[in-house]
Amino acid sequence: MSEKRQVSNTKLVLVAMGAVMLMISSAVVSNSTSYFITSVTEELNISRAAFSVYYTIISITTAIGSVLCGTLIPKLGNRKAFLVGTVGVTIGFLIMSRLTSLTMVYAGAAFIGFCQAFIVVPPVSVVNTWFPKEHNGLVMGLTMAGTGMGGVVMAQVMPRVVANVSWRTGYLVSAVMFCVLTLVANALCGSAVPEAEGAAVKTEKKKKEKLDMSKVLSVAFIFMVLGCMSKCFSAVFNQHYSAHLQESFSTDQIALAMTVFNIVLIIMKISMGAIYEKLKYKGMLIAIFVSSFGYYGWMSKNFNIVLVATVLVMFCCSADTVSAPLLLSEAFGKKFASAAWGICWGALYAGNAMGSIMWGAIYDKFGSYNPGLRLQPAMVALTCVLWFVAVTYGKKKFGKQIEAEEN
Repeated sequence: MSEKRQVSNTKLVLVAMGAVMLMISSAVVSNSTSYFITSVTEELNISRAAFSVYYTIISITTAIGSVLCGTLIPKLGNRKAFLVGTVGVTIGFLIMSRLTSLTMVYAGAAFIGFCQAFIVVPPVSVVNTWFPKEHNGLVMGLTMAGTGMGGVVMAQVMPRVVANVSWRTGYLVSAVMFCVLTLVANALCGSAVPEAEGAAVKTEKKKKEKLDMSKVLSVAFIFMVLGCMSKCFSAVFNQHYSAHLQESFSTDQIALAMTVFNIVLIIMKISMGAIYEKLKYKGMLIAIFVSSFGYYGWMSKNFNIVLVATVLVMFCCSADTVSAPLLLSEAFGKKFASAAWGICWGALYAGNAMGSIMWGAIYDKFGSYNPGLRLQPAMVALTCVLWFVAVTYGKKKFGKQIEAEEN
């Protein structure tokens, strides 16, 4: 038997706020180290390629953690899982603040990478669980915009902390920010939640559904995963963006550029759900490809051109965390998307791992990131083709099953 109990709008808002805060905390991880690359590599006398292995390790361990989350989180419960993430990432930042060798860099990356999976994977499931399809795109966009919100704060704080105090203090500040954000988020959305439709929540005792392996092993899902990998292979450049700007611009200009970067990212991610509903998946994929040419503007020495190009690039980048789960839901249904997002998130980080090595090697070989930026539209085109095949084939193969499940 099942019964419906009404959930107040206040509760739904608090749940959404908790999900947003989880993604804000993820920005502390993804944005912090880009401000430290120059200072750390110079003080420790290591190459950028060697330091970029940090990104590779953090991406690989996050990918592993993301895949395992689907099994571990139901057993631990949200609150305990979030606590694992909070403690592990905080320890990782503390290790980074005491760096004396590459070994410590890689150890810190391993702690941060594996444990952050327990923070960044659940928000998609939280949104899909609590909010119905008609609000899913908007809430998903707002949640994922948390990365941009956190990025705005980091852009204002970190360059000044590193320049005026030290990069070691910067890592300590990152640890405190992450710890506070995730603890508050845990209080807001850490409780186990039943399946929801709008404000009416069904509660019933039943076993958790297993991941549909027929979908996991399908050609459509494999293409979806490959698309996620190829997208982040190129998008991981954003972690080097601050260092790229240091080649041509002042500290104040970099702070402004990173602020614009993150404000535009917030706007794009919040809007992405509504844009997706208007353009549908085919139009969205075309728009993502066209926007990738904004990377050419990032090669300019003209600061104003760089700022304008940021609008296009941020539209393209929003495809990672907003369009990807929406495409996944359209191709396979919301239930499967919630269960399988950990795999796709792991694929995103696998792409990060490969891309991190590439971008570090490009800088060491050419003394600039520009040769890689010239290839960005081609990489994004590959992603769009893979996702197009995934959604088109997935809807054709599983359409009737999805309709039956969601009705």
